[in-house]
Amino acid sequence: MNRCYGVAVLLSLLVAGCSGYNPGFNSGPPPPPPTGPYSNASLSGQYAFSMAGQEPAGTNFARIGSFTADGQGHITAGMEDLAVLGQAAELTFSASTYSIQANGRGTLNLTDSTGTSSFSIALVSAGNGYIVETDNNGTASGSFAPQTASAFSQTSINGNYVFDFSGLDASAQASSGGVAASLVGEFGANGGGGISGGVLDLNEGGTLFPNEPFTGSYALDATNGNGSTFGRATATINSPSLGTRNFAFYIVNGTDAKFLEEDTVGVTFGDAGGQSAGMPANLTALNGSFAFMIGGSSSQGPIATAGRFTADGSGNISAITLDENNSGSVDSVTSGAGTSNYNVDASGDGRGTISFNIGSVPFTFVFYLISPSSAVLQETDSGITSDGSMLAQTQNPFSNSSLAGNYAFDWSGSDGFEQDFTGEYTLASASSNNISGVLDYNELSLGVVFRNVVLSGGLALSGDGTGRNTFTATLESAPQITLGGSVYVVNDGTAFFVGTTSARVIEGVMSRPIV
Repeated sequence: MNRCYGVAVLLSLLVAGCSGYNPGFNSGPPPPPPTGPYSNASLSGQYAFSMAGQEPAGTNFARIGSFTADGQGHITAGMEDLAVLGQAAELTFSASTYSIQANGRGTLNLTDSTGTSSFSIALVSAGNGYIVETDNNGTASGSFAPQTASAFSQTSINGNYVFDFSGLDASAQASSGGVAASLVGEFGANGGGGISGGVLDLNEGGTLFPNEPFTGSYALDATNGNGSTFGRATATINSPSLGTRNFAFYIVNGTDAKFLEEDTVGVTFGDAGGQSAGMPANLTALNGSFAFMIGGSSSQGPIATAGRFTADGSGNISAITLDENNSGSVDSVTSGAGTSNYNVDASGDGRGTISFNIGSVPFTFVFYLISPSSAVLQETDSGITSDGSMLAQTQNPFSNSSLAGNYAFDWSGSDGFEQDFTGEYTLASASSNNISGVLDYNELSLGVVFRNVVLSGGLALSGDGTGRNTFTATLESAPQITLGGSVYVVNDGTAFFVGTTSARVIEGVMSRPIV
């Protein structure tokens, strides 16, 4: 489960003896012929990508980079940064290829000096998509997005940014293999290489370092034109608990970038996005209904949580529904009103805290608002390192009719070993809640990549659809897998999924493709 490397630390102890890998196996029924509007021409231009996962021998890694597609199945240029704890490398791509089917599913093969890495992809639009590594090098999942070359400059990095990085940390609280780490925060960039006014919350293996100031610097990579050609840049940040940390990042556009830590202290990765101007420095900053999804590790193992709540703009939280899978121990809880509340810092940096009190079980979080409708989220309960995002539920009610259509998805989890899934499915019209589709997934425990696997199942909405909805997906591979859990709908095009069975910890997102 690559949302947080802390899960992968546990897995690495179990898979150290893995050997042999089948990169293309499926003994289930053949999928139907793909239909839809996509083709190789749907991937044309320059793209930034990021992903994290685990090798068969147990090493945890992350990669970020850039590639250029010609719209005809060829990758004409690109480079990536690949990191494990304490080591990093910069690699350039030579002759590489890709292929896109009519339904938006496809493959991507990237060749560098170490060999060829293969990936399965699912397009969310003509350019944005999900990506899963599907070769004998291991398993990983992430995303890619179009780059804006005109933003490849130091001056374009200007304004306030919110970030969410997760991974491994070898500092203060770490054992020999590192501990889970989560960093969320906000900073200002001046367009001239300076970072100031930064504040972050660090969760290092369940030990909290809250509301900590930091400073830093950044620069476009001048080596062989890497910055102006691929959007690559570097950054350094300094804080009391972190010390000095070094990052590479790839500019996506004028507001977004993909980051990877590259030093001997930790290896974290994630995204930074431009923060809306004039965030309220009071309780009105959080107002409305929100769905959220976070993942990471606890003292028991991998953990995944999803849910929804309503904030009233005055500090009160109500209508909480939440599902948490803590290493196979599942809690599904609901609370109408009560003592749950939130606070917003007076500093104006978008930072705030949330406290859910559901029966005798407390849940506490820190958030940083990107905009009034989106934020990064970090759990701050004892012994848990978990982070993710929350998004405003912008529509109400939801129905099978409003949600019907095609979806691309990315799910990641653990059944004792890492699993990564990507593909597409169709939710039938209002007369049915059935889903049908095709996916690829990488099963580290078996050393097998399953391709073109038929998927069937259903989505059963509850009430107005804003709360907990029941989701099942059966994968017709051998062995057959049934994934069951809850779905929290964000809007008519996006939903969060969390597994609620003891068989595995899994979570992910489904997005309706836009051509």
